Amino acid sequence: MFGKAVADEKHATRAALGRHMMIGERRTRRTIQTPLFGKHDARFLPMRTKGHSYHDCNARRVKLTEINLRGFAIQGCVPPIKLLICSHIVLFWRYEMRPWLQGFAVAVLTAVVMATSAVAEENSHGRTRFILAASWEPAFCATNQKKAECRNQSSNNFDAKNFSLHGLWPMRQEYCDVSDDLKQSDRSSDWKDLPAVQLSAETKASLDKVMPGTQSGLERHEWIKHGSCTKLSADDYFGTAVGLINELNASAVRDLFAQNIGKTLSADAIKAAFDKSFGAGASDRVKMSCRQVGKVRVISELTIGLSEDAIQPSPDGEPRLEQLIQSAGRTSFGCDQGVVDAAGF
Repeated sequence: MFGKAVADEKHATRAALGRHMMIGERRTRRTIQTPLFGKHDARFLPMRTKGHSYHDCNARRVKLTEINLRGFAIQGCVPPIKLLICSHIVLFWRYEMRPWLQGFAVAVLTAVVMATSAVAEENSHGRTRFILAASWEPAFCATNQKKAECRNQSSNNFDAKNFSLHGLWPMRQEYCDVSDDLKQSDRSSDWKDLPAVQLSAETKASLDKVMPGTQSGLERHEWIKHGSCTKLSADDYFGTAVGLINELNASAVRDLFAQNIGKTLSADAIKAAFDKSFGAGASDRVKMSCRQVGKVRVISELTIGLSEDAIQPSPDGEPRLEQLIQSAGRTSFGCDQGVVDAAGF
């Protein structure tokens, strides 16, 4: 009976939520009817955004997202063996337990989940709250040749041998307090038609150097879509992002790319450079994206997970990228190798 009950429950839950999982909805909550729990709330929370996939629980723990049983909501991360124990308790609770014992059972289940959740939180190496997106401009321009910033590419340009700033993105937040009209304009029109971003002369000069996309209005798009969710001024937001990309460009990662232009780099080599510059395990917070240009697969972008302190001011201008990376959650690395594209077409 136990095996059949579990199998029926899995089948019913998958049937109820399967359509939402397949279309990739970022947050799905539905009231469903299943044999084991009856009518209850179920929630599917894929931890994916901007090409990143983060794990709130480490590899040997199961995400127990939410169980809502007659008003009791439980959330946490548990090892598989304890999830099995919890399943036994819930099965007994559902089919055999007298009403006066049900509250005690839920209390026990909650204690198990929360106790293990605390351990999981400690072992998960923090959570990712921001993404630093660093583009390799020659690869971007290889498929965007008409962009203003790509028309005059040269091997002497700063962006030919350094990472370019794409953006600094809060996780799962976009277009905060932005009007529908402005949002629609951002999505459908030329970014140069968007409102200009108010920056000091110093910040603008620094940004123009590391973000060649300002020639196409990229900073206007980034501010409306992402910067609006940071509660910072535009000057502070872009000043922070410039500081972080400069730290990346002062690292062994940038040196590795600059020394291998036109050559293939493996994921292992890039990960080793990250760990050398930003501490052991830093590469576990990085994802590499590649794109096909003709018959060649080139490295187009690195997205780097950062902790919630990413937008906090740096005391005395001290380097802090290592700490921000180390306090973020882990992710898979992405493509396994790619060519470091040279400037020009």
